Amino acid sequence: MKLLLTRILPLVAVLLVSALLGLGPRAVPEPLTPTPKPRQAKKSTPGRVAAIASKGHTGGIPRPDRSTEPSLPDAPAEPSPAETMVVVSEPKGPNWSSLLQRHAEGDKAALPDFLRTLTAENALAAWSAVRTAKLSPNDRGNLFETLGKIGGGSLVKQLIDGSDPHAARAVKGWGQADPDGAFDWFLQLDVRDDQRLREYLRASHQVPEGFLDKAAAGLLDALHPAPDP
Repeated sequence: MKLLLTRILPLVAVLLVSALLGLGPRAVPEPLTPTPKPRQAKKSTPGRVAAIASKGHTGGIPRPDRSTEPSLPDAPAEPSPAETMVVVSEPKGPNWSSLLQRHAEGDKAALPDFLRTLTAENALAAWSAVRTAKLSPNDRGNLFETLGKIGGGSLVKQLIDGSDPHAARAVKGWGQADPDGAFDWFLQLDVRDDQRLREYLRASHQVPEGFLDKAAAGLLDALHPAPDP
């Protein structure tokens, strides 16, 4: 009882007085946490979008610059069907050697086929091809006449430079295609002063009179061809 009076009562009295004066134990306030303010989305303008794109940023996260990274080699493209096609080139020029061989074997259609291949562009080459061919005098004469008709004066002059003894027959063909040009050339011939013509006559074993007679006869035949039988 003594303990109650000496210890407990004073404590009760103190608590009672504290309650009356508002001095009781206070609750410890919790620390204030600042309320986060809502973030305002930035307006995307075309200029800003372009700037972001130019710097390689998306959503604020920097993207690695891949411009300096080594690029892998491109896989070889498969060739197109047009590229894989094998181009077969056509033979250049007529097959004269085959035609001449057929003619030598007795094919009568070979020489007319040969003559049909002649043009002003290949007449000189055709002459080179037949120089050593085995032809009868009549076939050779017809061939040179056709060469002169197609090649004209330039071919005749080449035959003279090449010392071909059949140049006079080519003059006849030239006269058929271009009588004025052939006659002008013939009238201007001067065996004494034309060194080239003199060399030709000597190399082809012809006398001036013989060559001139043949050329003149060919030109006359060109102007006045014989009637067909």
